[in-house]
Amino acid sequence: MIKKLKIALILIFILILCFAAHAKEIAGFKTFPAMGSCTGNSVRIREQPNLNSEILARLNEFDKAIVLGSRVMGGKRWYEVELPRGEGTGWVAAEYLIPFYDDEFDGSEGLMNLLTRINQDFGITPDKARLLFTGDNVKFTVVNKSKDQDKNYTVTVMTHENYTAQYINDDLNGAAVLKGRMKFGDIKIGDEPEKIIKILGKPTSQSKDNLTYLFDEGYSRLEFSLDDKGRVDTMMFAFTGEI
Repeated sequence: MIKKLKIALILIFILILCFAAHAKEIAGFKTFPAMGSCTGNSVRIREQPNLNSEILARLNEFDKAIVLGSRVMGGKRWYEVELPRGEGTGWVAAEYLIPFYDDEFDGSEGLMNLLTRINQDFGITPDKARLLFTGDNVKFTVVNKSKDQDKNYTVTVMTHENYTAQYINDDLNGAAVLKGRMKFGDIKIGDEPEKIIKILGKPTSQSKDNLTYLFDEGYSRLEFSLDDKGRVDTMMFAFTGEI
């Protein structure tokens, strides 16, 4: 009887551990879409959420991806992601993706969601941007900024009369909306400061001409310039940390 009780307690303990691990995994991505970061090299993005499905692309360690949702298939959790360099979506095994904005992120959930939307709408990589922004009124310029072997990087600049974006290697590094209908998440030209504060929380600094949000220990910033009526005139996001 005691032996059976011990076995039962062990099984219950295992079930509790499994439930806790599963709960922790779900809590990793609170909402979708979300920014994910890859934890391995040559990680497969598959057409369907199973190990036998066709491989569409691969991610390497620290590569970013837009995570759209999750599904459990055959007892294994998968995340649906946008293909970072192509059209469509695929599936990545959950153990290889973690939230890009982790528990140490020094911004609000609204700010985290906005940054995800900016990366999604402007293209998480320059290749993705080329698929999103086409036509004669869009121009892509590529510059090799450094020839140093230890610090070699390429800058791609996308320009349009209404907006612009900059990509360093395969990461969106900055974006600006100067006029027109292009949004930063749910924020657009012509909005009032109250709407921005409701979405993002209290700004780092505020004046009659400007709202500024600093985060990532000050290495990143969001800036909203205001016109003489106190409404959003231009919007800018920039990462200013070291490459």
